[in-house]
Amino acid sequence: MVVIWPRDNKCNISYKKAFSKEQFADIDLKVIDVDLTEFHSIPDYLIDHKYLDIAWEIKKRAKRAAFNVWIGVLKRSKKYIDYDYNYKRMTAEERGIHLEKRWNECERHLIQHGHENLFIHAYAGIVKGSEADAITSRTIRFHEKYLEKANRIMAGSGNYVGVHIRRTDHNRAIKCSTDKAFIQKMDEALNRDENIRFFLSTDDPAEEKKFLKRYKDNIIIQKNKNWGRNSAKEMGSGIIDLICLSRCDSILGSYTSVFSFFASKYGECELVICKEDA
Repeated sequence: MVVIWPRDNKCNISYKKAFSKEQFADIDLKVIDVDLTEFHSIPDYLIDHKYLDIAWEIKKRAKRAAFNVWIGVLKRSKKYIDYDYNYKRMTAEERGIHLEKRWNECERHLIQHGHENLFIHAYAGIVKGSEADAITSRTIRFHEKYLEKANRIMAGSGNYVGVHIRRTDHNRAIKCSTDKAFIQKMDEALNRDENIRFFLSTDDPAEEKKFLKRYKDNIIIQKNKNWGRNSAKEMGSGIIDLICLSRCDSILGSYTSVFSFFASKYGECELVICKEDA
């Protein structure tokens, strides 16, 4: 099996740096890492006399062009199935129908062309539509260094509630999952148990500072976090946050955030979306 792992500016981390070597160790798996990050200016490199960077940039552009040609050929063939879907515009029923159709296409290919390779583009799990919600994420094995860091952060005892406040470029989460909505749910949790501890994950340093000030001894965070998603270090901090959230008894999440949803799926814990009634 060959897996194409794309890296772009919203998920700039290689497969090897994200996952354990034991991930899929029981099957013959080859992962091709494809760099889909933004191009850099060759004239600027010339001005700064960064000639080695120019060589890398030319190589990157050549590989990108070849990759795009290859994908174009696959899409015009009968060996390419697109499992991806627009989860923001599809209802749950529509997603189920879409996934069911793609599954049937895969089955037909295996029956008719079992000896030929099949290329699948997927964002969601490659399953029957009716089984999409039953997928377990517990078999995913992240890199050991992220697990070790998460273990140190979540080493204390007691009841934990994860809090994921999505900000920056997620307009729907910003509009619906307001600070007021999170504060209401967190205060309710504190009223039930004054010793409860929150693990806060957010992509906004200002939000982190605000909630640390309000909840003080009842809140913990990943210290010295690398903010953003443009490098392996920044993505690694995101993975650590996700693992910590998954270790909580429940998660207060952001509206339409895949990160909130996946953390709850990975930890098999309750997800409560914080949303103002209005």
